Amino acid sequence: MWKFAARLAAVLLPCLAGAGLKAQVHSTGQIEVELVAETTTAVPGETLWLAIRLDPIENWHTYWKFGGDSGEATSAGDWRLPAGVSQDAVGEIVWPIPEWTPFLDSGLVTFTYGHEVFLPLPVAIPADFSGDSFAAETTIDWQVCEVICIPGSARFGVSLPVAEAPVVDERWREGFATARANTPAPLGEHDLVARFNRHDGKVNVMVRADDARFAEVDEAWFLPTRGRVMRYAPYRDVMLEDSRIQISTEQHARHPMDMTELDGLLAWVDEEGGLHGYDLRPTLASVAWDHSIEIELIAENDNIVPGETAWLGLRLDPAEHWHTYWKMGGDSGEPTSLGEWSAPPGTEIGPLQFPAPSWLPFYDTDLVNFGYEEEVLHPVAVTIPADYAGDTVEISTLAYWNVCDLICIPGEQRLAISLPVGEAPAPNAAHAELFASARENLPLADHDLGVPLLAVAGERVSLGFESPTVDFAAYSDAWFFPEQRRVIKPGPLRDVSVRGNLLQITHQQPRRMLDDLGAVHGTLVLEDANGGRTAFEFADSARMASSTSLPVMAANVSGGGDGGVGLASLPLYMLFALLGGMILNLMPCVFPVLSLKALGFVAASGDTARRQRNEGLAYTGGILVSFVLLASLLIALRAAGEQVGWAFQFQQPWFLAFIVYLFFTLGLSLSGVFEIGTGLMGVGNNLTTGKGYRGSFFTGVLATIVATPCTAPFMGPALGFALTQPWIVAMLVFLSLGFGMALPILVLSRVPALTRFLPRPGAWMNTFKQFMAFPLYASAAFFLWVLGNQVGVMGMSLVLGVCILLALSAWLYQRRHVVGPAMRGANYAVGVATLFLAGYLMQTPFLQTLSRADTELAGQASAEFEPFSGARLTELRSAGTPVFVNMTADWCITCLVNEQSTLGTERVQRSMESNNIVYMKGDWTNEDPEITAVLEEFRRPSVPLYVLYPGDPAGEPVILPQILTPAILDDAFSAI
Repeated sequence: MWKFAARLAAVLLPCLAGAGLKAQVHSTGQIEVELVAETTTAVPGETLWLAIRLDPIENWHTYWKFGGDSGEATSAGDWRLPAGVSQDAVGEIVWPIPEWTPFLDSGLVTFTYGHEVFLPLPVAIPADFSGDSFAAETTIDWQVCEVICIPGSARFGVSLPVAEAPVVDERWREGFATARANTPAPLGEHDLVARFNRHDGKVNVMVRADDARFAEVDEAWFLPTRGRVMRYAPYRDVMLEDSRIQISTEQHARHPMDMTELDGLLAWVDEEGGLHGYDLRPTLASVAWDHSIEIELIAENDNIVPGETAWLGLRLDPAEHWHTYWKMGGDSGEPTSLGEWSAPPGTEIGPLQFPAPSWLPFYDTDLVNFGYEEEVLHPVAVTIPADYAGDTVEISTLAYWNVCDLICIPGEQRLAISLPVGEAPAPNAAHAELFASARENLPLADHDLGVPLLAVAGERVSLGFESPTVDFAAYSDAWFFPEQRRVIKPGPLRDVSVRGNLLQITHQQPRRMLDDLGAVHGTLVLEDANGGRTAFEFADSARMASSTSLPVMAANVSGGGDGGVGLASLPLYMLFALLGGMILNLMPCVFPVLSLKALGFVAASGDTARRQRNEGLAYTGGILVSFVLLASLLIALRAAGEQVGWAFQFQQPWFLAFIVYLFFTLGLSLSGVFEIGTGLMGVGNNLTTGKGYRGSFFTGVLATIVATPCTAPFMGPALGFALTQPWIVAMLVFLSLGFGMALPILVLSRVPALTRFLPRPGAWMNTFKQFMAFPLYASAAFFLWVLGNQVGVMGMSLVLGVCILLALSAWLYQRRHVVGPAMRGANYAVGVATLFLAGYLMQTPFLQTLSRADTELAGQASAEFEPFSGARLTELRSAGTPVFVNMTADWCITCLVNEQSTLGTERVQRSMESNNIVYMKGDWTNEDPEITAVLEEFRRPSVPLYVLYPGDPAGEPVILPQILTPAILDDAFSAI
């Protein structure tokens, strides 16, 4: 019998060896364990890949090379190899990426395989191996766990025939392929840079890539290969960005503080479920990461000398498109700060210093931030006591910052640095460039610019800077960064003008300006054409100035003057004023009032010649008195420093509201809604009917008031001259202007023969009177539209509502004789209440001027024009580009007529395009110091003003007529 068994074994054993089988699968109720070979043959000189196959049942798992909070890794040992094969021929297990497995609700985490896994093992077969078969045996130890853990151990072996080429065992092809696909990239075979730090009881592992490979990460983990480094749960924060990952956990209670390297595995799953892994060895760094920013506390020297000032620096490096903030963030954002210092007792720590910031407009809004889009270093001086006796110094601080893009993310981190104590400073070469750049960009505190000169007028705030040594013309741009909010509105308006050694920067006023502008501090930053920057710090408060101080200073610096114009030119300018006043009668803004006076002359055609002459004198007196009062007020305001011009009252919303009320009420009277008797209302009645000397006088007053939005030909030079002369000379010019305006009616009254050309009195007069109400309604509607542009829809609607109440009051007043005493008293009460409401509304916030930003004008414009900017004008002229400037206002009817009849025509636009002319428009509807300065430069106290600048920067600008035609502009454009 034994002979048969021996023969059977001799036949079967070679077959079993050829199949690579030495031992059976070890199977328990929880797991199958097996040692398998990737090939069915062994090839001398090549690597034979074996693998430990572990296949636990559902809900059970085995462990990675480090189990996490519990568990033991699978291992293979006690190898038996053929003679002549060293134990070193067997390599380490190659571990596939494990699973991050929280253990129920315990706060524990294990690193496991909850499925079948192949753990590959390389075996190097010597090239001179001469046996017919290669056999290997080992003891495999494992642990399989669910709620409980069950250890296991068994002896396994393989025996493979030796051949010249490997033959893959198809049974295990997929298992080995899956193991390799899930094997992390080993150290040295990837380009990831890994560091770790310890801050605030946290361990932060930071991994950076040179590409955007982390853009599609869905979840990520860091698995260390040693214990007592970190707690894996419950706190685990993963910061994901395109090119970097930071994984933060709490420190372990027995975290080794002397650890400078941390081996581990970065594992992550992409959005499609693909698994990726990299073996890492992060090194200890002082750098901290947060969302979209890198933060670090660094020292200029590698040591610190007791009693001497050392420089530390807070380094902030935001991600692309992100930024941090200056000491004042601008329209939003909070500044970077350091606090809660921990240092040896007696240590002196200076303030955090801020390099010159950048002007950062916030995308397509009017908002501007003050900050840094690039890496920035904030120096801080530290001096430890001279008697400090330690070998090292530990200094820490709590850093706070905002990093922003479309959103802002506040950050807070305790940063620390440890420096050895030395006898002499030892510079850190790696940090030298950072500190040198920071010092170069710090604003200069020692300079001769004095204090800023601050001027406020209308909606603008101007800051002036003067220096005997700084040549502002050498710089291409300038910014002022106030340290307080509510001083300027940074965007969108920022006009920079330079004249010699004077620099002026103009902004809009903020919605709620500071009450005390005498406490303004800030930093001036100048930039040259090459991007070089120079900054000046102003620790002393700005000095308040009148709104005209800056233009006057600019004129003095540039050497401007009157050009010899004086009393010798007075007759000429009086003639200009006379002609301008006569033409003013033809302006559409004067027509509604003149129609009232024309109606009065028709009604008085049967009066005596003497009465008609007196009517003309009264009308002329009303105009002359009005011009004298208006001119006196204008000159007095300018002498007091107000930057105002002709028609300045129409820049005040309360005055526009008054004009709307007046014209609407006069229209109601002409329409027959009511007739006013004596007293104050009698004046209004005389204004509407034109009867009596008082009516003629006040008709002249009203004509003067509504004529001011218009500037007729010859008026501009005359008024510009008058406002630069002594009071008596100015009055002669203004009286000439008023006399010219009154002259047509005065002549009509003095030459009775002319009255025969007027129609005879009759029933038609009542119809004509009612018809003439409609020009008054049209005028009221026009000025209501201007008011809406100044104060917005709400203010305009409230004034319109008061007009309705005025109509109701007028109607009730007309019915006072047909109602009883009680109702009559109610009627009077409604009228008084309406008048009170009208007056009250004129001084409420609803009639305060709203900001009319340049972007608003740009929004109204198409490709035809640009909003006026002094800086832009200078830039265009420097480039040799011809520019046509139109200074206009909504209340200037002449301006609107010119824009409709001439400037908006296809002929003019085509002419500008063919001559490469840039069209700029300045809006003077509201007060604007910059536009006022331009008007004064050309001796024009009001709009319209049309200036054509030639392409030659040295060429003189040409002032065009105030009444335009397409032919005039076409000829002017073609001649440059």
